[in-house]
Amino acid sequence: MFKSIFSKYQIDSIVTLINNSKNYYIYNALVTQSGVNTAPTVTIRENTLGAIVWTAGVGAPGVYYGTLTGAFVSAKLFIPVPLKGFNVINSSGSGLGYYTIYRISDNQIVLQSYSNSDVSANGILLNSPIEIKVYK
Repeated sequence: MFKSIFSKYQIDSIVTLINNSKNYYIYNALVTQSGVNTAPTVTIRENTLGAIVWTAGVGAPGVYYGTLTGAFVSAKLFIPVPLKGFNVINSSGSGLGYYTIYRISDNQIVLQSYSNSDVSANGILLNSPIEIKVYK
């Protein structure tokens, strides 16, 4: 069994110091969505930005809103997304579709998923990674 020479307090202090030394806040998560008019399930891997609330767009398949008041200021926001979004492949190697994420206001972002035929659709996201950085 491994025994640390540092106390939990010392380790927590070091982690806090490292996180505070970054010049950005980060939200890194895996997103899965199934069903109709249901918000995605989000597995957070790293979050120093805050609690984004995810909701489904009513009557708009494949549209999911992430809301966090004042978090998405355009001059400070960085969301790395390829031109046509990210492809989603299932475990058998078949393409399910693709998704993209973009800002619509200082308070809201949109995560949108599409079928292979470029139609906005539910059930595409499957442990799909997203990363949002907001610079200080």
